[in-house]
Amino acid sequence: MSGAHPHWRSLDFDSERLGRRVGRIEDPQLHGAELQACLASARAAGVELLYWLCDLDALPAEAELAEHSGRVVDHRRVYLRETSGELPSRGTSAPTIQRYAGERTGASLRALALAAGESSRFAVDPRIGRAGFEALYGAWIDNCVAGTRADAVYVIPGEPQAPQQLGGMITLDRSQRRSNIGLIAVEAHARGRGWGKALVRRALEHAREAGLARAQVVTQRRNTAACALYESCGYTLEGEQAWVHFAWEGG
Repeated sequence: MSGAHPHWRSLDFDSERLGRRVGRIEDPQLHGAELQACLASARAAGVELLYWLCDLDALPAEAELAEHSGRVVDHRRVYLRETSGELPSRGTSAPTIQRYAGERTGASLRALALAAGESSRFAVDPRIGRAGFEALYGAWIDNCVAGTRADAVYVIPGEPQAPQQLGGMITLDRSQRRSNIGLIAVEAHARGRGWGKALVRRALEHAREAGLARAQVVTQRRNTAACALYESCGYTLEGEQAWVHFAWEGG
């Protein structure tokens, strides 16, 4: 499949894991006839699932989206803070945090990666389905462990009686001179103990060690717990956009 239209491109990674042709609209400010032409081009090329990250002022009305089998599946929030300044408190029960040492993704780490994505657009869009969500996030954490999608993977080791059961994890990468949190999750039984804040603190320390002045994280507006965590750690909202998915049977 070739991305013949100037406003969209094909996504081989997603296509391989979802078993259908996937593409992404590149322009966040398409309107009216221009958007319709883009959608027609993608469908003609055999695309069955098309992502669009659009600015809120360009978001079409619900009826117009429905006309093209489109749905708003997420409001993407980007949070940003300087790495200088006060770091989140270690708290009274700060956990041990260390680099993940496994050569491959273990079952506990994979489960945490899936937990990290439960509010994502891939998990909430029924047209992708559970199997598709797990295939994408499983590949994501595998690539993080392999070092192709993360600079570092940090974990909270399991208790002595269950060393294979990790207490939490965080993956870190960088782009445009910013350190970025990719995946973050704390095991359900350990929530409410400040471990999420401890992982964010480690992320900021990692950014400082790498000489990066800014740190960012992308999350979902619906994930109110995550938004509250980042805000409590000194992050401020930089911007918000909408993710739209267009899905067609058989292209």
